Order: sequence, then structure tokens, then C-alpha cells
Amino acid sequence: MKNSNCFLYSLLNYFGDGNDAGGRPDLKLNVRRDSLVHDALIGLELMAMSNPKDLKQQLVVEFVGEQDIDEAIMFPKNSSK
Repeated sequence: MKNSNCFLYSLLNYFGDGNDAGGRPDLKLNVRRDSLVHDALIGLELMAMSNPKDLKQQLVVEFVGEQDIDEAIMFPKNSSK
């Protein structure tokens, strides 16, 4: 459990707190599929502590280690480049 909290803190640091020049349009939450609920709750708690206003943004959930739908269409795993 301690490792997952370190993982989530590193994700929070990676994405910042939304106060940069461009800001982020969505509240991006990265979770692992095998611990979805735990990662989501911890991630939302960290976001709430760093910048509560971010919780009003549209929520986008991304699964760690999985391609986005657009990426999967453009770069299928079995394609030869």
C-alpha cells in the first residue's frame, strides 16, 4: 500500500497542480486497473489537498500502461512500422 501511495504522489507531481500557464482542461486521474477504487480515491484525495478547485473540472480516467483509444487506432500493436 505504501508503494501505491508513492506512485500516486509521483503522478501528482508529474501532472502538476493545474496552475501552469496553459492549465489543464480536465481533471486527469491515472489509475491501475487492478486497484481502480484505491487509486481513484487516493488520487482524488491528493487533488483535493493540492487544489480543491480542480475537482470541479471534467474527470478523465486513464489506465496506467494502456493506450488511449486514438493511439490504439493509429498505432495498433501488431502493425509493422
